Amino acid sequence: MDNHFGLEVFDSYSMFKNQYMCDKMIIETNLSVVYEVIDTEGDRNRRYALKVIPIDIYKRICDKLSLSFAISHSNIITTFTVLFDSDSNPKFAAYLMELGYGDLITLQDQIIGSEIAVKKIIYDSLKGLKYLHEYHICHLNIKPENIIAKSYQEPRTYAICDFSCAMQNEDDIFNGPFRGTPIYSAPEKMNNCQCMYIL
Repeated sequence: MDNHFGLEVFDSYSMFKNQYMCDKMIIETNLSVVYEVIDTEGDRNRRYALKVIPIDIYKRICDKLSLSFAISHSNIITTFTVLFDSDSNPKFAAYLMELGYGDLITLQDQIIGSEIAVKKIIYDSLKGLKYLHEYHICHLNIKPENIIAKSYQEPRTYAICDFSCAMQNEDDIFNGPFRGTPIYSAPEKMNNCQCMYIL
């Protein structure tokens, strides 16, 4: 990413800069920046996550990310809207989402050794997956970074996020190219062959 892919990106979003105040950057990767923002107008002081991605990335995955707008479940992170930094020639897209309070990597010190916490993570994740599969949606990238706590303190609810690899198919069994994060995938998926997905 270039040096402009930071707070300058958020500041350039004049269309919502007056409504949402950037509190802090949550995480920055090679492909995105996620901010914690505060709604200062409509729903005063409510906090959201704002994920900013370059427009070329958005164009490649917008059909997959659009699946997150059509679903609503307590164990799925809600996506509210997508915004652009320009009406005519946007360089960035931003997703306004429900704010999470850490993924399983950042919370691992609190989780390790707690059988109750591990059971809750598994239970909530399976509830979210069951809901997705009822609507014929395969997430295809379940990993610790994509399971988010919805509160700081116990008892926590956990939710699935990031639909950039997701696909929807009316058939319960279908073939498709490999998607997801290689390190969390089955070895047989590593040879770039067609993969069988079963809902």
